[in-house]
Amino acid sequence: MGPGAPALIAATARLAHHRPGLSFEYMAIDPVCGMEIEEAQAPATTEFEGRRYYFCSESCRDEFEATPQLYAVDAGAAPDTIA
Repeated sequence: MGPGAPALIAATARLAHHRPGLSFEYMAIDPVCGMEIEEAQAPATTEFEGRRYYFCSESCRDEFEATPQLYAVDAGAAPDTIA
């Protein structure tokens, strides 16, 4: 564990205590703003090239949908070239 790990664990425990429904089981990163969100609680989602993306807001989703190739992971790559 790195030097910041105990503080991160404590912060996670405090968050879980105040938000009992938050599971941390399926977390996603909003590709537009970088915010970490729980998939089940994501306010907006979309699909691009067969992959589902999760967003912290409808405005982040709208920005993604306007230019998905800027944000999507491996956008346009052939399936056999994805590492």
